[in-house]
Amino acid sequence: MNLKFLPFGVAAAFLMGCAGSNYHADKALGTANAQKNYVEETQLSSDLVTNGNAKLAEAEKFKEEGKQTEALALAQESSLDYRLALAEEEYKAVKSQSDKVEMELKGDVERKLLYQNILEQENSNKEGGK
Repeated sequence: MNLKFLPFGVAAAFLMGCAGSNYHADKALGTANAQKNYVEETQLSSDLVTNGNAKLAEAEKFKEEGKQTEALALAQESSLDYRLALAEEEYKAVKSQSDKVEMELKGDVERKLLYQNILEQENSNKEGGK
């Protein structure tokens, strides 16, 4: 009796797997599109963004053709490209700010040494005048 239901169970499992793959591809495409919109709003342009756009377009093409696995993979790659482009841009901004603060700190150290020299000279003048 169990053997009669085995083919039905296998078919049901296969269909559930396909539905899951469809869901994951749709979710990945949605995430990649949202990231693409954010990148466009920030007017970020780099090779990574260009690659992400190409991969996303290809992923959408695969989705239309019913190739869920390929669509999922390319959508995830596209999403990673966008995230990496944003991370690189953030790194550049933080690095620039860090360099600016470092230069200011060097200037403060130089001023401190100058003031210390002036103070030492005044102290030596006071001691010499006594």
